[in-house]
Amino acid sequence: MDGHKLILIEDCGEILGYLYGFVYHVPGIYQSPIGIVDALFVEEKHRRKGYASMLISAFREFAKENGACRIELKVVSDNEPAVALYKKLSFTETRKYMKLGL
Repeated sequence: MDGHKLILIEDCGEILGYLYGFVYHVPGIYQSPIGIVDALFVEEKHRRKGYASMLISAFREFAKENGACRIELKVVSDNEPAVALYKKLSFTETRKYMKLGL
């Protein structure tokens, strides 16, 4: 689908990691399209090898090519390895989500 991207990292047919994202534009709300990282995963035994950074880099190029002005993603606050990765890649915190159990 236009504006959507699935990026895989494979080795001999084994999927080591993936990123799914899309470029999103809502006229009147967002001045320019934004890239949304919806899912990012690297198999545990393949983490800390730079694969997540490679996936983000590839998505960044895709988002730029599709007119996005920035990339956004959601991360669970206590997922310290992911938060550290995103900070290392120059992501900044822009909002907080809160929840109420029912």
